[in-house]
Amino acid sequence: MRYDGTVILQPPQLAALRQSLEAANPPLSSREVEDLLRAVRRQHEDPDEHDRSLISERLAWSPDERLQALQSFLGFVEQARDSREP
Repeated sequence: MRYDGTVILQPPQLAALRQSLEAANPPLSSREVEDLLRAVRRQHEDPDEHDRSLISERLAWSPDERLQALQSFLGFVEQARDSREP
């Protein structure tokens, strides 16, 4: 644990995460696994960084890009609802 109270990911946690990612179906490339691990470490070290980068990215989008992203997200939500088991 750091002095500010945040918990640092330990090697066993990272190894377990790596193992899970490598067992993903469909399979991930080794580069994708490394990118995901790096993103998880970065998110864990500075939770606000992710929000700041998303805000910056979204502000650069055109209105059409924002609408398309919203429509895509709504399609994803609808698909997830339809795939639920009764």
